[in-house]
This record gives sequence, structure tokens and C-alpha cells, in this order.
Amino acid sequence: MKKKIMAVMLVAGLMVMNYVSTFAVVHQEIYIPRDQTWMTAPNSVVNDGNYSYVGAGCNAVYPISGADNFTRIQVRVRNINAISITEASVGYVVLNEADEDQRVDLKEGYISNTPIYFQFRGNSSEPAYANVNYYANVHIPE
Repeated sequence: MKKKIMAVMLVAGLMVMNYVSTFAVVHQEIYIPRDQTWMTAPNSVVNDGNYSYVGAGCNAVYPISGADNFTRIQVRVRNINAISITEASVGYVVLNEADEDQRVDLKEGYISNTPIYFQFRGNSSEPAYANVNYYANVHIPE
């Protein structure tokens, strides 16, 4: 009986940790593929629909090798059905290295979609690494 209770408590604890962590800001180093190919960040984010936007930022972007000429990447948001829900006219938002986090406005009718997935790509044809932040449910001052 004790083993069964411990197993249930362990599973419940893991579920709570997973649920709570999705509300936090995700800080992560990601690989940016060559030729401006979109890559989906490994962690989805729970969106409660209280804001018509989410946030993302680029702390650093740097090449796999060679001179560091990279200064920006691009981000977009997709829902669980792989539909782009980013409102921007070009379909993505540019994140400049070391700038403040940017608002990524969501399309009308998709504001409460959850979970959501952030996708990133480079701003050139070369591959790179980037240190990014992404999140939902946080007020971003204008």
C-alpha cells in the first residue's frame, strides 16, 4: 500500500512541476538551422488567454564557427494544430540580440489557444546558436 501511495504522489508531483514550469519564463539555448529553417523550441507554453500577446527575447546569437556577425533572429508562434497565430504582417517578429523582450501579438480568435509553441529561425542562411527567452501570461510594458 505504501508503494502505491508513493507512486501516486510521485506522479502527482511530476504533473504539478510540469504544469507550474510552463507558466514560467523559459530560458534556453537553441540551435538555429541553416537557410532560415524554422525550428520549434522544445518546451510548449501554457497560455491562459488573459493577454493578446506573448513575449520572446534573444539574449545572444552566435555562429557555430567563424566570426560572430549575428545580431538578430526571428520568432513566430504556432498552436497545437501547427497554425501560425502570430499577428505580424510578415508572420514573424525580429528579435535583436540583447534588446528588451518583444511582444508577439496573437491573431484574433487564437488568443486563448493552449499550449502554444515558439519557433525560431536565423536572419541569414548560416546556422547558429541562440540564447532565448519565451513565455505567455506576463504583462509586457509598451
